[in-house]
Amino acid sequence: MHHHPSLALGLVLSSLAFVGCGGEDVCAIEANFSSIHANRLSTGSCALSSCHGAAAEGGMNFSLSKNEVHAFLVGELSAGGGNLQRVATSSRAISFLYLKISDDNAEGGRMPPLGDRLPQCEIDAIGAWIDKGAPND
Repeated sequence: MHHHPSLALGLVLSSLAFVGCGGEDVCAIEANFSSIHANRLSTGSCALSSCHGAAAEGGMNFSLSKNEVHAFLVGELSAGGGNLQRVATSSRAISFLYLKISDDNAEGGRMPPLGDRLPQCEIDAIGAWIDKGAPND
Protein backbone atom coordinates (compact mmCIF):
# COMPACT_ATOMS: atom_id res chain seq x y z
CA MET A 1 0.00 0.00 0.00
CA HIS A 2 1.47 3.34 -1.11
CA HIS A 3 0.92 6.47 1.05
CA HIS A 4 1.26 9.96 -0.28
CA PRO A 5 3.25 12.30 2.00
CA SER A 6 1.06 15.25 1.03
CA LEU A 7 -2.06 13.33 2.08
CA ALA A 8 -0.53 12.51 5.47
CA LEU A 9 0.52 16.14 5.96
CA GLY A 10 -2.98 17.28 5.03
CA LEU A 11 -4.52 14.96 7.62
CA VAL A 12 -2.16 16.21 10.33
CA LEU A 13 -2.84 19.86 9.50
CA SER A 14 -6.60 19.35 9.38
CA SER A 15 -6.54 17.61 12.76
CA LEU A 16 -4.57 20.52 14.24
CA ALA A 17 -7.11 22.98 12.86
CA PHE A 18 -9.92 20.96 14.42
CA VAL A 19 -8.28 20.84 17.86
CA GLY A 20 -7.16 24.46 17.70
CA CYS A 21 -3.95 25.99 18.90
CA GLY A 22 -3.89 27.45 22.39
CA GLY A 23 -7.42 26.32 23.20
CA GLU A 24 -9.15 29.34 21.69
CA ASP A 25 -12.37 27.34 21.34
CA VAL A 26 -12.47 26.50 25.05
CA CYS A 27 -14.12 29.09 27.28
CA ALA A 28 -12.89 29.47 30.85
CA ILE A 29 -16.34 30.38 32.18
CA GLU A 30 -19.95 29.29 31.79
CA ALA A 31 -23.07 31.49 31.87
CA ASN A 32 -23.67 31.08 35.62
CA PHE A 33 -22.46 33.15 38.55
CA SER A 34 -20.57 30.32 40.26
CA SER A 35 -18.40 29.93 37.18
CA ILE A 36 -18.06 33.67 36.54
CA HIS A 37 -17.02 34.33 40.15
CA ALA A 38 -14.67 31.37 40.52
CA ASN A 39 -12.98 31.55 37.12
CA ARG A 40 -12.93 35.25 36.31
CA LEU A 41 -13.97 37.75 39.01
CA SER A 42 -12.05 36.31 41.96
CA THR A 43 -8.94 35.46 39.93
CA GLY A 44 -6.85 36.67 37.04
CA SER A 45 -7.01 40.23 35.87
CA CYS A 46 -10.01 41.26 38.03
CA ALA A 47 -9.18 40.58 41.69
CA LEU A 48 -5.70 42.10 41.72
CA SER A 49 -5.32 43.92 45.03
CA SER A 50 -5.15 47.36 43.41
CA CYS A 51 -8.03 46.72 40.99
CA HIS A 52 -10.91 44.71 42.49
CA GLY A 53 -9.12 42.97 45.35
CA ALA A 54 -8.78 43.73 49.07
CA ALA A 55 -7.29 47.20 48.49
CA ALA A 56 -9.88 48.19 45.87
CA GLU A 57 -11.40 51.64 45.96
CA GLY A 58 -15.17 52.08 45.81
CA GLY A 59 -16.10 48.74 47.35
CA MET A 60 -15.60 46.64 44.22
CA ASN A 61 -13.77 43.85 46.03
CA PHE A 62 -14.13 40.67 43.96
CA SER A 63 -12.01 38.64 46.40
CA LEU A 64 -15.00 38.40 48.79
CA SER A 65 -17.32 35.40 48.89
CA LYS A 66 -19.53 34.60 45.92
CA ASN A 67 -22.67 35.68 47.80
CA GLU A 68 -21.12 39.00 48.90
CA VAL A 69 -19.91 39.81 45.37
CA HIS A 70 -23.29 38.92 43.88
CA ALA A 71 -25.08 41.13 46.45
CA PHE A 72 -23.10 44.26 45.60
CA LEU A 73 -23.12 43.66 41.84
CA VAL A 74 -26.74 42.83 41.02
CA GLY A 75 -29.29 45.62 41.17
CA GLU A 76 -26.90 48.15 42.73
CA LEU A 77 -26.15 51.52 41.17
CA SER A 78 -22.65 51.89 39.79
CA ALA A 79 -20.50 54.67 41.23
CA GLY A 80 -19.03 55.40 37.81
CA GLY A 81 -21.83 54.53 35.42
CA GLY A 82 -24.28 57.38 35.84
CA ASN A 83 -27.72 55.88 36.42
CA LEU A 84 -26.67 52.39 35.35
CA GLN A 85 -26.79 49.45 37.71
CA ARG A 86 -23.61 47.43 38.07
CA VAL A 87 -25.63 44.45 36.80
CA ALA A 88 -29.21 45.10 35.71
CA THR A 89 -31.18 41.87 35.85
CA SER A 90 -32.23 40.65 32.41
CA SER A 91 -30.45 43.34 30.37
CA ARG A 92 -26.79 43.31 29.45
CA ALA A 93 -27.32 46.49 27.39
CA ILE A 94 -27.84 48.58 30.54
CA SER A 95 -25.44 46.72 32.86
CA PHE A 96 -22.33 48.74 33.65
CA LEU A 97 -20.24 45.59 34.19
CA TYR A 98 -21.09 44.27 30.73
CA LEU A 99 -20.46 47.62 29.07
CA LYS A 100 -17.08 47.91 30.83
CA ILE A 101 -15.88 44.55 29.51
CA SER A 102 -17.39 44.76 26.03
CA ASP A 103 -17.11 48.40 24.92
CA ASP A 104 -13.76 50.13 24.41
CA ASN A 105 -15.62 53.46 24.70
CA ALA A 106 -17.31 52.71 28.05
CA GLU A 107 -17.23 55.44 30.67
CA GLY A 108 -13.79 55.33 32.28
CA GLY A 109 -12.50 52.93 29.59
CA ARG A 110 -12.86 49.20 29.18
CA MET A 111 -11.88 46.59 31.73
CA PRO A 112 -9.34 45.27 32.17
CA PRO A 113 -7.58 48.58 31.51
CA LEU A 114 -4.22 46.98 30.67
CA GLY A 115 -3.46 44.03 28.48
CA ASP A 116 -5.86 42.07 26.35
CA ARG A 117 -9.61 42.36 26.64
CA LEU A 118 -11.48 39.34 27.94
CA PRO A 119 -11.98 36.55 25.42
CA GLN A 120 -15.23 37.05 23.47
CA CYS A 121 -16.64 33.76 24.77
CA GLU A 122 -16.28 35.09 28.35
CA ILE A 123 -17.96 38.38 27.45
CA ASP A 124 -20.76 36.39 25.81
CA ALA A 125 -21.13 34.11 28.86
CA ILE A 126 -21.37 37.08 31.23
CA GLY A 127 -23.93 38.69 28.92
CA ALA A 128 -25.98 35.49 28.77
CA TRP A 129 -25.94 35.23 32.59
CA ILE A 130 -27.21 38.82 32.85
CA ASP A 131 -29.88 38.25 30.18
CA LYS A 132 -31.27 35.28 32.13
CA GLY A 133 -31.77 37.48 35.20
CA ALA A 134 -28.28 37.43 36.77
CA PRO A 135 -29.20 34.72 39.30
CA ASN A 136 -26.85 33.70 42.11
CA ASP A 137 -26.46 30.26 40.56
